[in-house]
Amino acid sequence: MLSGSINEALDDLCRRTGDYPLIVGTAARQGPKSIGYPELAARVREGTRPWLLLFGTGWGLGPEAAAQCDFFLGPLRDRASSTTFPSVRPAA
Repeated sequence: MLSGSINEALDDLCRRTGDYPLIVGTAARQGPKSIGYPELAARVREGTRPWLLLFGTGWGLGPEAAAQCDFFLGPLRDRASSTTFPSVRPAA
């Protein structure tokens, strides 16, 4: 779905599903609301609420968008080189 704003996407999801979605944003750092890929997949499979995934830019999500997120999909780490990949590209 393509929307002109986050609020437009939320309104559309609420209208189509009858429920307010859980919102997950991408993040380059771990934080208190971070969630891993396996945990997110399990929650999506077992949940009944819709989900909205917000992709940030190279600078991350803006403060207003980040404040709306229930969870943040953290970065992927390359165990062999200890390199951290921002989650935007792999999540997409």
